Amino acid sequence: MASSQAKISAPNDVSLRSLIKSGVSKRTDFPLRPSAMALLVIDIQHELTKIDEGSNAYKDAVSFPQMITNTKRLVEAVRTNRCNQDWDQGSEIIFTYLESLTENSRDVSLDYKLSGPLANLPSPVNPATFIPGIAPISGIEISLPKTS
Repeated sequence: MASSQAKISAPNDVSLRSLIKSGVSKRTDFPLRPSAMALLVIDIQHELTKIDEGSNAYKDAVSFPQMITNTKRLVEAVRTNRCNQDWDQGSEIIFTYLESLTENSRDVSLDYKLSGPLANLPSPVNPATFIPGIAPISGIEISLPKTS
């Protein structure tokens, strides 16, 4: 069977990387398995989306909004996939976000404390806020606060 026609699935004890043949394998040879994948959303939260007036205009005008749009599409696609599967067969969405673990931010690194606005991370008394459409569903999706 030709490579483009064969669907390859790795047994549990074989790495996917070992099955890839350079110059021969195609992306379609390795279908995604929703039960074995996760979408990791890192630090996409309101507190980190403020436009930095000294930053590159292209990043703020084009790149950043496109990243938000693409992330929303990915989150929606994974949620739709999960709804169409048995609960234990769907993909996971894992959100990590910056939030001090203490009220006085003593756990925040010196680098962040010296970085101006990042010194005032959300905290247990002032929790992180997420961008609409890119927020964890409480009790359904995994959300992990982290500090610097």
